Amino acid sequence: MRSAKAGVFAPFVHAKGNKGCTNALTGKDRSISFTPTRPSLMIEYIRGTVAELTPTQAVIEAHGVGYALLISLNTYSAVQGKAEARLYVYESIREDAYQLYGFSTRQERDIFVLLLGVSGVGGATARMVLSAFTPADLSRIVQTDDVRALKSVKGIGPKAAARILLDLKDK
Repeated sequence: MRSAKAGVFAPFVHAKGNKGCTNALTGKDRSISFTPTRPSLMIEYIRGTVAELTPTQAVIEAHGVGYALLISLNTYSAVQGKAEARLYVYESIREDAYQLYGFSTRQERDIFVLLLGVSGVGGATARMVLSAFTPADLSRIVQTDDVRALKSVKGIGPKAAARILLDLKDK
C-alpha cells in the first residue's frame, strides 16, 4: 500500500538518459505525450454558413446544427458580408453555462486564452479587450506598457490594466 504522501504517480520516475517515464516497480516505459502550453480542445473550429451575425454573436450552421458563438468586433468585421466562415473556437464550460467563443484567427483565440489566465479577467472582459484592439495592437500595448490604452476598455480599471500588462509581458 502506498502512503498518502506518495500520491498517484509515485511509482513513475524519470530514468536518466530516457526521455520517457519508467515505472520504478516494473522497469517498463510509461511515456505519455502531451503539450502543456496548449489548452485541451474538443472543437478546433467550426466552418459553415453564416446564419446570423451581430456585433457580439455569430450563428454558424454546420451540417444542420446552428452554433452560437460569442465574438469580438474584430471577428465581426472579418466575417461581415461573407456567406460562409470558419471560426476558431474556445469552449467555456462552467456549472451554470456552456458558452462558445469564436475567433477569425488562431492568434486572436490564443490571445483570448492568455487574457483568461490573468486574475480577474473573464470571457466578457477578454472579448472587450479583443474588440478594442487587434492582436498586433495589443502586442504593442503590452510591449510599451501602455496602461492608458488598456484603461480605455470598458471594464478595465488601473489595477486590472497593470495586472494584464504584468502577466502578458513575458508571453
